[in-house]
Amino acid sequence: MIVLTMLLVFTTGHAFYPNSNAASSTGNASSTYTLSWMGYDWDGAGEETLMLNGHFLASLPTLDSPQNSNVYTSFSLDISSLVVSGSNTLTLTHASWDCGTADNVKSLEIDSQTGMVFKSPTVDPLSCTQSLTYNFNVATSGSGGGSNSGYTMSWMGYDWDGTGEETISLNGHFLSSLPSAASPQNSGVYSSFSLDISSQVVQGSNTLTFTHANWDCAVSDNVKGLQISNQTAIIFRSSTVDTLSCTQSLTYHFDTASSGSSGGGGGGGGGSGSGSVPILIGWGGVRLDEAVVGGGIHQPSSPTPSAVFAGESATNMELLLSKLKPLGYDIVKVSFDPSCTGSQFMSAYSATNLQRAIQIAQHFDFWIVVDYHGFTEPFTPATSSCWLNFWSGVVGQFKSSYSKIIWEPEDEPKYGFSGSACSGASACVSYLSNEYQQWINQARSLGDTHWIVVENICSFGCSLCPGGDGACSAAASGFPMVTDPLGTLSQGGRIFISLHTYMDYGSYSGSWNSATAESVAQQYYQAMIAGVRRTGWPVLDTESGASPLCGSCAPDAVLTGNAGYTVVTFHFVQTLTNLLDSNTPQRINWVNWPAGSWTDTPNAGIYGAMQCNSSPEGWGCSLQFKST
Repeated sequence: MIVLTMLLVFTTGHAFYPNSNAASSTGNASSTYTLSWMGYDWDGAGEETLMLNGHFLASLPTLDSPQNSNVYTSFSLDISSLVVSGSNTLTLTHASWDCGTADNVKSLEIDSQTGMVFKSPTVDPLSCTQSLTYNFNVATSGSGGGSNSGYTMSWMGYDWDGTGEETISLNGHFLSSLPSAASPQNSGVYSSFSLDISSQVVQGSNTLTFTHANWDCAVSDNVKGLQISNQTAIIFRSSTVDTLSCTQSLTYHFDTASSGSSGGGGGGGGGSGSGSVPILIGWGGVRLDEAVVGGGIHQPSSPTPSAVFAGESATNMELLLSKLKPLGYDIVKVSFDPSCTGSQFMSAYSATNLQRAIQIAQHFDFWIVVDYHGFTEPFTPATSSCWLNFWSGVVGQFKSSYSKIIWEPEDEPKYGFSGSACSGASACVSYLSNEYQQWINQARSLGDTHWIVVENICSFGCSLCPGGDGACSAAASGFPMVTDPLGTLSQGGRIFISLHTYMDYGSYSGSWNSATAESVAQQYYQAMIAGVRRTGWPVLDTESGASPLCGSCAPDAVLTGNAGYTVVTFHFVQTLTNLLDSNTPQRINWVNWPAGSWTDTPNAGIYGAMQCNSSPEGWGCSLQFKST
């Protein structure tokens, strides 16, 4: 039997009180559970955060939604993976901004595939000073921990405004008619929708259909951003905007594996074979100011209207992501100058710019690495204190803004300088481990649950390998050892380890050939594998490239400058990409460098190594890889 009581929690410390009017029904933890509700004035990106049993569910809405201002809007989430046998606690909290209006919740309901298990008859106030807590118990019959085959479908629908205007079916079975009520606020705009489709998903081939009613035919009710995910990964994603109208229905096909419940998709998504670790491939080298019109160094030859910010031209960052998404990439690294050790070249930190960068990433459903592009901060007490204080403000402000943020506290930790608190690689790895642990503990104490990147000490340079880089087995000991208060990886911990990967002409000029390139790539790969065994955490290589790190020094240079490459270095990065993509049981994640507007490579423009309209073209345009 599920028993659910609603509690109102006041952040000022007032006592909570139970709601005795809740309707309930039977269920168990092996069922599929969907949470649905109506939210009033849920209009700001990430304004409301939902947690279940201390684990992050969502920050909603996913994008700024001015059409939701001062009206009720429908929301739903698949919560199956976080429901446990016994006591469960659901919380809703409001961000510390936009406090003028209470973002009320009504018609809160939890359903399993067999029927309704809870419904609240009250309208519950949610505000900057008042959160909501719902406690419910699930009988211990069946297996705990939620369904192993929970599938959620999410998408954006344009002009989905009339009651039951669109009908969705899966494998010939009715799923839903949406919207469930007349929604004039959705007229002429995109609105977010999601459904738990677990009960109708079959092993093997699945067919999903959308049909439009035979009325309100003047406007095509387009669908975009369609994706289907299970508990571990996205298994299908459509990168197109698809027309749905009175005379045109939509059909999508996707496959699930014939064994197990978390199979990869046959429609463009890659299933995860390692629990909850996302599959990530993409590009970095984007300055934080490239989220602003006119930011960066080079500018587009002609303005393009922004799809993210109405009335503006598209920024360099937006133009890059619109180029990367159709190619199968899903992550971008955005960098800013270190605030505690002086300016570099990636633009100063700005909270406004970071908010815009997050909004752009959200629009394209990209993960975003937020990179403090510094080097020495952890290695002196004064700069370490500054570093931790700076990040406390950033994490505190943006912890609830977007679920696909990845924090990179330090780009490339550099030891061995005058005044460093440690000396020698081994001692400095230990010192760096403690610094990272302080950073992680601080972030978790603030309530943050995002992934965090911990960088190998050899990413800038170290004495562990003959080449001064991380291309040797000893580099595995350069990964800092840390724990996550969220738990180990299998318990929900979210730590990535990283080792930056380049082939430096200064280190390998004596045998500058393809054989050496393959050997260096293999050595980096083996160091990563050993690092996973040593630390227990998965890899996200946040910077890999084809630059020889010496401008035009190499005899086989194809393009010079920051985004340049040589015949040998391209062979290196292609070999490494093949190794990372083919790793089992799950590919190793990577982010290439650079695709920003600041490089000095001839004709690279705003895209750096992803400039495909130059001759020769950027090396990223020739790279072969397995898309997500």
